[in-house]
Amino acid sequence: MNDHENEKSILTKLKQQCGGQFTSNMEGMVTDLALAKENQTSGIFNQYLNELRTTRCCIQSHQHLQFMLMWKR
Repeated sequence: MNDHENEKSILTKLKQQCGGQFTSNMEGMVTDLALAKENQTSGIFNQYLNELRTTRCCIQSHQHLQFMLMWKR
């Protein structure tokens, strides 16, 4: 089992014991982390930026999205 599968397994057990309302934010965080990892490893966005550079366009963007409902401090 990998880390993502372990996290899902723990969340499933917590959901059975404590209910879906208790685990919904944690499930959202696990999903967000998995999507972020996938985006970092796919290289699609970097490929897109490289294509823009070849057409002499320049875009610089640094975006950090956090959903406060799931990522409470």
